[in-house]
Amino acid sequence: MYSEQNKRVIKLDEDEENTPDNLITIYEKMNLETAGKIWECSLILGRYLIKQAYFNKIELVNKSVLELGCGTGILSIILGKQGCNVLATDLPQVETLCEQNISKNNINNKVKFKILDWNQSKHKTDCLIDNKHIDILLASDPIYNQKTFESFFAQLKILYELLTNKPILYMAYKCRHDEFDKNLEEQIEQAGLWYKKVDSEQLDDLWKSQQCIVYKIGKF
Repeated sequence: MYSEQNKRVIKLDEDEENTPDNLITIYEKMNLETAGKIWECSLILGRYLIKQAYFNKIELVNKSVLELGCGTGILSIILGKQGCNVLATDLPQVETLCEQNISKNNINNKVKFKILDWNQSKHKTDCLIDNKHIDILLASDPIYNQKTFESFFAQLKILYELLTNKPILYMAYKCRHDEFDKNLEEQIEQAGLWYKKVDSEQLDDLWKSQQCIVYKIGKF
């Protein structure tokens, strides 16, 4: 168990009541560094998808979702509360934290955690994913330098080879105003993928940031 001092309660919709469906309880673990914290990109991406579903731009209920680099599990839990069946994946050091957060939100029937290392082989990923049809791929602030970019998109390539369909990846990316930002979109194209920036007007008015860009990315 983790300290109550590291507990955060997130309200998904400020206009709604404090019901279990509208509240998410997340424990953070600071010694896990970036993986053990709640980051704004997860909240921004989660609210964007909720808003898109509200206006019938995307279907979430009963959709199969895979998140790459789930950390605390908050984004996967948000989607689980919208009725998605989510496979939350990350490195082994966050397994205990993520599974506790899933249990704390009573959503074990909708969100499952499995270990996925972006540097692992195609065979290991194949064994990991039972359902080879995924409707939605998710990633929140997964890349911040050349090394993580290469690992992330190498694993994405493997997923597109294994899956029976070619789901869109919704990726929230935080601009850090360095040289890598300037080359990101060019490198996405060089990886054989298309991308589209989501207009900031489509993001939730309360949950948006000039530093966070939401991309839709797919396989040609």
